[in-house]
Amino acid sequence: MLTILAANVLSETSPRDRIAYRSLGFTHDQPKVDFTKAGDSAATRITDPLAMALRVAGYPNEDGVEPDRVSIFHDGLARITIIIEKEGLHDDSIAAEETRVDLIKQGQLWEVAWAGGRWRCRRDLMRGSWWTTSLCP
Repeated sequence: MLTILAANVLSETSPRDRIAYRSLGFTHDQPKVDFTKAGDSAATRITDPLAMALRVAGYPNEDGVEPDRVSIFHDGLARITIIIEKEGLHDDSIAAEETRVDLIKQGQLWEVAWAGGRWRCRRDLMRGSWWTTSLCP
């Protein structure tokens, strides 16, 4: 079941700094999101910041898997940070992943200003639940 939390109900009032994530190379002038998948129009995704952030994080996907948690942080009316988390991945190296998407509103449309990811490696679970910006072994 997908849990969506607004910042005012979280214990933290702002997202972790971008330095906690590895840049995924998304910028407002060079988006790398394919809006043609899953039958959704580009217009719908561009006017809906949550739908856009989910697409950046890889949802919807062919397996029909949903994220476990989505946290939304508003920074005024024209800036939103959305953090998408998925745990219990069926991967031999990655146990969990988290994607941060910063969006800015330009007129009526939302643009990806920055996106980053971090991972919890399955082989590191014995040492703790540390997140990394490096590829998992």
